[in-house]
Formats: sequence, C-alpha cells, structure tokens
Amino acid sequence: MADFDWKKFDLSNWWKALTAAGIALSVAAIAAKFPAGAFAGLGVLFLGIGEWHQHPSVTLPAASFGLPQGVVTTHERNVTPVGVAFDILGAVLLVIGFVKLLLV
Repeated sequence: MADFDWKKFDLSNWWKALTAAGIALSVAAIAAKFPAGAFAGLGVLFLGIGEWHQHPSVTLPAASFGLPQGVVTTHERNVTPVGVAFDILGAVLLVIGFVKLLLV
C-alpha cells in the first residue's frame, strides 16, 4: 500500500465510480446504523469490484488498430469467474438491501 499513488487514482471509468459510490454509501449507512443502506452499499461496492476485475487495462500497439504509430489502451470486457462471483454477490446484497428498505 505504500507505493499506491493517489495522483493516478481517478474515476474515469464507470466501474471505478461505482466502487467509490459503494464505499461512500456503506460508510455512511454504517455510521448512521442503517442496515438496509449498508447492505445496498456493500452490494454496489461488490458490483463495482466485479466489473473492475472484468475490465482490465490492456495496452496494444496502434498498428493492431490500423493506426500508424503509438499505443492504444483499452478496457475490453474479459469475463472471469472471480468477476462474475463479485457481481452475483453484489447483486444479492443489493436486493437484500432494497427488500430491507421496503420492509422498514
């Protein structure tokens, strides 16, 4: 964790923004002692982590895209079992949070 550079952290991709929103929602709900919000926040967090895992950053030579020079960085979706597991866990937690919210 010591070599993590906060200057390189950005929310340029939707899965990173989803992860940050899940963290914020979870912390706020736990601080307010609101279990439905905590479940929903954890669900959003795990969905964001799952999608982040399934969108790796790949840098390829520009020639493979028909461009004359340089490199191109893409985030093509690469479905993995770990990413799908995070997505399923996140969806289940999100549904539990909404059900708890409706029953409160």
